[in-house]
Amino acid sequence: MSDTVHSPWSHLLDQYTAAFLSLNPRHIIDNIPHTATVDGYLRLRLEALGQQKNDWENEWPLARLRYERVNVFARAIDRALAFEPPINLAGLICFAIYITVESTYQRGVALSSVVDLLNRLDHALPRVNYIVPPEAPQLHDQLRSLFHHYASCLVDINKILWSVDPLDTIYEITLTVRCTKDALGHIKERLKAERRELYNPEHNSSQSQSSDGKGWHLDQLDILGRGSFGTVYKAIERTSGQIYALKKIPFGENRESRRRVEAQVQNECKIMRKLPHLHIVNVCLFYEDEECWNIIMDVVAEWNLRDFLDHCCRTNFQETRRLKVMLCWFGCLIDALNFAHRAQVIHNDIKPANILILGDTVYLADFGLSIDSAAMESSRGLEYTPYGTSKYKAPELARGEAPRRRADVFSLGCVFSEMLTVHGGYTLDLFREHRSQREATVPEPFRNTLPAVEAWLSVLRENGNGRAPSVIIDQTLWMIEADPNRRPTAEHVRYELLRSQYRRDLFCNMHE
Repeated sequence: MSDTVHSPWSHLLDQYTAAFLSLNPRHIIDNIPHTATVDGYLRLRLEALGQQKNDWENEWPLARLRYERVNVFARAIDRALAFEPPINLAGLICFAIYITVESTYQRGVALSSVVDLLNRLDHALPRVNYIVPPEAPQLHDQLRSLFHHYASCLVDINKILWSVDPLDTIYEITLTVRCTKDALGHIKERLKAERRELYNPEHNSSQSQSSDGKGWHLDQLDILGRGSFGTVYKAIERTSGQIYALKKIPFGENRESRRRVEAQVQNECKIMRKLPHLHIVNVCLFYEDEECWNIIMDVVAEWNLRDFLDHCCRTNFQETRRLKVMLCWFGCLIDALNFAHRAQVIHNDIKPANILILGDTVYLADFGLSIDSAAMESSRGLEYTPYGTSKYKAPELARGEAPRRRADVFSLGCVFSEMLTVHGGYTLDLFREHRSQREATVPEPFRNTLPAVEAWLSVLRENGNGRAPSVIIDQTLWMIEADPNRRPTAEHVRYELLRSQYRRDLFCNMHE
């Protein structure tokens, strides 16, 4: 990697780390939870901050806070230059935003106004929906300039919060954000020119340079999996040596099918970019070539949950260490689902095959059938895809009702019942036999065998020898209620797990 690229970024990172650490008051800096600086967990820390302040009035402004563009921007640079957390750009930005919110609280300034201004600042950044090549000095010059202006604005906002009369604070911050937006606008134009020159110098400046994959050097390696919509490959990006998951989705045989595939890919990627969460797969880039659509993701999984559970059953539960770790996956998955639901996203196809495992970490994946419920609720007669996997589909969806968030809760509850079965030392075949009402060539949908599932989970609670805390079994029983109005929300299940005495077992250490 060229030192002409890496050194300036390292200097900028050190410069703004020192700048934020020097801000007053010092007690805010010293008491920041370490997970506030971890990419994907800022939102959780902000929620905890609101609860600590007993400030339910400001819960909605915090939920509206947007930092997706700067988050994706910082992660793209971190990947290109191999900056590792917590000393990386994404960690620095999370740290800075947390300081800003805490300072707003302490100074008694209107949080909703500050959130609106932070959102405008984030929106002024370009969408970095491409892998940033590590060897492109002129491109990095423009990217550094963008980051410098954004970070400098956050520093200035914090200085204003502590030096200006609270009555004048919003006015001063507005002026600062407005000036920064103007500067970012000019830099964005120069950045577009550099990208055109880098990725396709033969194109003139009037041609659009959307995410077309040009300038990438991806080599396909192993096949990671196949599904009804395409094939996922392990791929390496030659200029950076980074490993990615490459999902290739064929266009189809005619114009109509091509249009349908394009809409599905656009929907999936747009939704996943709304969800920067540690346990949700991140989309780096999507583009089309002559044969198919390509989606590049940054999680190269070792397993999906379906294969992992089957493997545990086949090998007589020899994955003892991983089975113990599995207990924290319950909390991680319900946390990811709650995060999606707070962003008004309905997954619409939760099943073990759409949950990925890398090391000891789980990821919610495959948002190809997902729905932005805000769009659905604000549009009359909006079409939705009535597909999904029948085995895990909620009763109301089988009746033809439109998807709602509690249908996701039902599906995840069914997945939890299978995870509890394997964690308890029983095979999925035995569970399937217990709940089957007839000989069938395809698995019986959970919605048709709920009394048998409830009886099975009750047995696990009574005979589990303490393997799984009763709180997760109780919540799973509630999640698979046939009546959606009696089902809990993902937020409620998460809350019950977090407040239980088994919190440390049911969540990974990022929730500490």
